[in-house]
Amino acid sequence: MTTSTPTITFTGHLGRDAQIRLTTAREYERTLYDPILDDHVTLDEVTPVRDYASLSLAVHQGRGTNRSTTWYQLRAWDLDDHPDERRLRAAHKGQRVEVQGYPEEHRYTDTRTGEERVFRYLVVTSFRPVPGKLLRPRITARAA
Repeated sequence: MTTSTPTITFTGHLGRDAQIRLTTAREYERTLYDPILDDHVTLDEVTPVRDYASLSLAVHQGRGTNRSTTWYQLRAWDLDDHPDERRLRAAHKGQRVEVQGYPEEHRYTDTRTGEERVFRYLVVTSFRPVPGKLLRPRITARAA
């Protein structure tokens, strides 16, 4: 049985301009069991440098006094190979967009406090601007 990653679609406004960043290459050791040697083998590996776009998205829910805003962090990895690269690079604060992606989390240890933290974000698979403002009901008068 295969498990599929859930796809989420949000429509909202960007909270800031897209920030294009690069990850740093990190060296690390990985220990694997080698059945031929019948022993554990330590491998020295380096993570590749990857570019990504970092964005924040405000999604509004409800109306009037019941209106609330939820902020989501977005990441578009390997930007040079992303199908919506141009749109992501041109993204600007206040722009209304529709975003599709899947949730992911990054666990790390805070160097100051030593406690483990979790950073959750949405990995962008599709990104497109949506023209106009938020949908509001329109009342049109008909001529009698």
